[in-house]
Amino acid sequence: MNYQLHKAVLQYDNKVVELPLGKPTFLDELYINFEKEEASDHSIYNMVLHPKQDLVLQSVELQFSVVYNDNDRIYCNGYQSWTESREYLPNESIPMLRRIANPFMKFYGDYHVDQIERGTGKLHSWSYSYIRQKDHVVFFGSLNEDKCYTIIQHDTNAGLITIKKDCKDFNLSHSFPILSMYVANGELNQVFDDYFAKNETPTPSAPPVLGWTSWYHYYTDISEKILLENLDALSESKRPFKIFQIDDGYQTHVGDWLTLKDSFPNGMAHIANKIRDKGMTPGLWIAPFVCSVKSEIFKTKKGWLLKDEKGQPIKAGYNPLWGGHFYALDYYNAGVQDYLNGVFYTMLTKWGYGILKMDFLYAACLAPSKNKTRAQVMNDALEFLRSLAGDKLLLGCGVSMASSFGKMDYCRVGPDIHLKWEHGLLKFLRNHERVSTFNALKTVLGRWHLNKRGFASDPDVFMLRKNKQSLTPTQQDTIYIVNALLGDLLFTSDNVNEYDELDWKRLDQLILLSNCTTTNVTNLNGQTYRIDFTSAGKPCHAFVNLEASPLSLKWNGDALTIHKYGSLVLGDVF
Repeated sequence: MNYQLHKAVLQYDNKVVELPLGKPTFLDELYINFEKEEASDHSIYNMVLHPKQDLVLQSVELQFSVVYNDNDRIYCNGYQSWTESREYLPNESIPMLRRIANPFMKFYGDYHVDQIERGTGKLHSWSYSYIRQKDHVVFFGSLNEDKCYTIIQHDTNAGLITIKKDCKDFNLSHSFPILSMYVANGELNQVFDDYFAKNETPTPSAPPVLGWTSWYHYYTDISEKILLENLDALSESKRPFKIFQIDDGYQTHVGDWLTLKDSFPNGMAHIANKIRDKGMTPGLWIAPFVCSVKSEIFKTKKGWLLKDEKGQPIKAGYNPLWGGHFYALDYYNAGVQDYLNGVFYTMLTKWGYGILKMDFLYAACLAPSKNKTRAQVMNDALEFLRSLAGDKLLLGCGVSMASSFGKMDYCRVGPDIHLKWEHGLLKFLRNHERVSTFNALKTVLGRWHLNKRGFASDPDVFMLRKNKQSLTPTQQDTIYIVNALLGDLLFTSDNVNEYDELDWKRLDQLILLSNCTTTNVTNLNGQTYRIDFTSAGKPCHAFVNLEASPLSLKWNGDALTIHKYGSLVLGDVF
């Protein structure tokens, strides 16, 4: 596929400047270095701004001309962990959240970012994107997302890819590397390997693990008694469960992390000790940058709340389980940092938890100051959390993928699994971060390339139980096959005391699949996929059909039919 740099444009202080490639541009207010590094299979475009006086940056854009074909697949990475991420056809769109949902959900995704163009044939991706023709890709990926986020806008009607930096109204007073863009042609796996090498991302070291979390069975209705009953059942199962995570519901209110509900009479250290006695690592959930309207923090620490330009506290979202709206905290507030320092010390040292799941992290960067980009705020916040955790494990959730590279041990790569296949209301509202099994699976399949490169991937839970959920056995099988092949953190919330012989067999199959090595995922047509993997060095394949109708295909001369929402594993695995 041919592409060519069309133009580079810088806008600041209501001035628009078109920049030549390869030589400095000298202006009265600043000078700009815009250069290109060439290699046989890739190029890197670098732009550094050197202001001579204080400036207000409005936009930085590179435009590439490209010819899209009708059968191209365009990969779009979503705004954060929960955002739908997949390959699109050139005539598709990423529609806006319905206006009625804005007060409740607009900050979950990029609906509040006004640089994004929407409509038929207009697709956008955060941090990296590619155009795929069969096994070949043209890849665009930012190498400095710790400095400034990148929006990659595809306009398939105009034949343009526009690289947009998320820098609107950024006060520039010092030299700043605003852009470093890696552009490559090649086979997908090789390109991603090269991209992460150029990004200098450390090779993830977190081990693949099987674990249990309380959320998708009990939600906020947990107690010491419930947790210890499930802990005993897991231990008695003799399966290799390694992490036991207590999710939301132990604290009195979101934000008041050290104040426990009455259903935890012996405290959190007591439970952590019980978990370690069973040979597992104790884990705990926390949303460090938000608080609920019912929390003592919200009532008594108004100065800790993140404010908008009008000085009003920012509602980061809405959760009926938390009493309604919840609010973002100002990470840079010294009181917030001191509080979190004490919370992490208590959880990790005094209580003895070995892994923390950190949720709703997107809230930290909802209102960056004029002197910080959104990416800088998130980078600072995650580095702060990393410093508090030391060598303990961190699981990120509700966070930008690129910000998490090299900072999170594990990271969620899709939205929450639902107790049904789809959430009809949230789909109608066009919420791309919605709780939905269908949305979760296609996003996990779309982001398969991040596992073992940026971090160890968390694809969310699998469910084998029959009660308190509405998934069919076929749908459950599809979930555990996708999760086992594409994730390294395999959680369930089932009470395994309720398993029958078939359930145990399915769990053992999941464990076998988790020991395989995935080599490629191919979107075949619509929402149907082929996963290539090896088992004991032998090539195997899994076909996944997320469509509402059966899939018929030919494979090695055989006719195969895969049920709607179903899957099929071929090879010597079980």
